[in-house]
Amino acid sequence: MKNLLLTLLLLTGAISLTAEQYYWIGGTGNWSDPTHWSLSNDGTGGSAGMLPTSIDNVYFNEYSFSGGTDTIYINDQNIFCKEMDWAELSTRVVLHFDNGGSGQNVNISGSLILNSFLSIEGDDANWIFNSDQQGNIILTEGVSLPNVKLDNELGTWSLLDPLFVEETLRLASGTLVTFDNDIYCEEFDASGSNSRKLSLGNMYIDAENSIEMEADNFTLSAGNSTLICPALLVNDLQLNDVILTSAQPKIAGSNITVNNLNTDPVPLSEFQGAGNNFTFVSPRFIFPAGETLTILGDFTPSSLCNNPMEIVSSIPGTQAMLVKAGGTINLRDVHLKDIAASGGADFSAIDSFDDGNNSGWTIIPPTVICNLPVALTHFDASCENHKVTLKWTTETEIDCDYFSIQKSDYGEEFEEIAQISGAGTTAEIQQYRFVETNVKNGRSYYRLQQIDFDGTYMYSDVVVTSCGDALEDVVQVYPNPVSKFLKLELNLEEDTNIGLRICDFQGRQVKQNTYSELSAGYHTLPIDMSALKAGMYIIEIYINEQFLQKKLIKF
Repeated sequence: MKNLLLTLLLLTGAISLTAEQYYWIGGTGNWSDPTHWSLSNDGTGGSAGMLPTSIDNVYFNEYSFSGGTDTIYINDQNIFCKEMDWAELSTRVVLHFDNGGSGQNVNISGSLILNSFLSIEGDDANWIFNSDQQGNIILTEGVSLPNVKLDNELGTWSLLDPLFVEETLRLASGTLVTFDNDIYCEEFDASGSNSRKLSLGNMYIDAENSIEMEADNFTLSAGNSTLICPALLVNDLQLNDVILTSAQPKIAGSNITVNNLNTDPVPLSEFQGAGNNFTFVSPRFIFPAGETLTILGDFTPSSLCNNPMEIVSSIPGTQAMLVKAGGTINLRDVHLKDIAASGGADFSAIDSFDDGNNSGWTIIPPTVICNLPVALTHFDASCENHKVTLKWTTETEIDCDYFSIQKSDYGEEFEEIAQISGAGTTAEIQQYRFVETNVKNGRSYYRLQQIDFDGTYMYSDVVVTSCGDALEDVVQVYPNPVSKFLKLELNLEEDTNIGLRICDFQGRQVKQNTYSELSAGYHTLPIDMSALKAGMYIIEIYINEQFLQKKLIKF
């Protein structure tokens, strides 16, 4: 009757519901019992209320539990909240799921912040993140989650520490940014047709079973990531490093580009085909020494004249054995070393190099020395007086149209800032120089994209330089991450005007202030962050004509 009355009141507009700040005050108890929830703003007590909904924040703190080890029992099929925050938990607590093995859903429409005092029992619960907002964070403090699903095309989630998932991590829709934090799971699944974005950076995805990703409506920034799994199911994507960990590894899909594929040190018995158009960039196949590798399907990796593949044994001087019962293995532009081939198939390597201790191969060396389109011998960046100078040198150029100079603030997404014409075709050393003015304080990342007349291109390594490091000795911002109050600590040599603004990760200003005529000496300025929602922010500090920018995490 109460639920029916509430529904009628909502439909008639007699009352309206707004988001509440819920605190658990019940110690051991059942999540679905309203008497365990307080509506007080500070969490120290208050009247019991209704259960949290998808627009309500849920907090746990030192007043939530009586001590020892308390347990919250969840028997409901679905529970809901916006932000779930355990950061101020001060005693051990168990979150216990039990619904007869049918699976339960924790629906979180905001951020999740866990605490190492928390334990989760029940391996069939699904933690579903369905926020339609950007700037959500996931901080687990080492607590593993049973299953995780990210599922809203408008949502963005950032990992603030390594994520442990006992079973499946599924990116069904939305954007996941790892910020170089590793992911450990049984299965990683980013397949489907909804809009999905994944930014990996310098990190590992370690999946005990499989990693599956599809290019349909999917944007992948592989960075320097390493994928570790026994089965890789990928279509139309470029990956960085892949390590196969199974006795019978599986790579399925088509149009796959991998920087390095490594099967060492796992002793392999069978390699189960690689699909069509399987390409390696700067590749190195490492096969286990002393082990026999049986090729069941096609083994047709390709490489380029200017970037030949290495196929080697894991122990120099000890052969790895490749066996194929019939047919042909025909490789091109490879370096072979310590590889024995047998089994009845024809093994050949054309325009290739015999680096020693190979058997069973027909190796035909290159008849023409491969000419690199551009031989880049030097590329660096330096900053002085807020101007970045880029210098690079080429030894030879073939059909070089121009260089695209590209920049990134964080080393992930690069944008073109200038173009410099190339020398066409020349065997003479060419020296190039470009100066970027009015550079912001902090680190900047640069790379070159060299484009030929026919549109083909190649990238340089990334170089990094930092401007205005001295300003970091003047300004300290802490704590980071921050919950309520941020402190801006200054050590000024002279009377100074300070400008400050804080923007969300989409560049929208959320806070601004000016401190006029601060005297020389030490100052500590508090900044109230309590009204800002959890997420990632950028703080910008202006001192005279200098500028400092830092990433800031609010939880």
